[in-house]
Amino acid sequence: PTLVPTVTCSSGFYIDESTSKCVECPIGRYTSFTGLPFPNNCTKCPAGQYNTQTQQTECVNCATGKLSSEDRSYCKDCEAGEYSSSDNIECVVCEMGRYAPQPLSDSCLVCGAGFKTNNHTKATTCSACSAGTYSNGSSFECSICFKGEYS
Repeated sequence: PTLVPTVTCSSGFYIDESTSKCVECPIGRYTSFTGLPFPNNCTKCPAGQYNTQTQQTECVNCATGKLSSEDRSYCKDCEAGEYSSSDNIECVVCEMGRYAPQPLSDSCLVCGAGFKTNNHTKATTCSACSAGTYSNGSSFECSICFKGEYS
């Protein structure tokens, strides 16, 4: 014989199999279901989403340029020298010759010709090459001008 459940849980709850009681999903987790079988745990919000209350049936997208915390209870910024991926899933370090003075969305700024970032990656500034040096752009350092050339 099959046991018919005597406990019915609402969305935002799961059934604790050891006690047969409904337990609310904690912050950062959710359930959404409409019938049997009742879930025996809550699902963690996907990367790029969060929730700030218990008993949730869905998660909310983080704002553009923000990422969800590890426990999915809030959204956070990337660091200077990084940008958030277009899907808000990860912080990406600025590539060589690019920089971000503050966290950016989708890409880092290009450090143009005559300028350098001073760092191979995760640069936060772009500064002019000094006299007698040059760069063709997207550089982390400036090169010395060849004999007979100047900058």
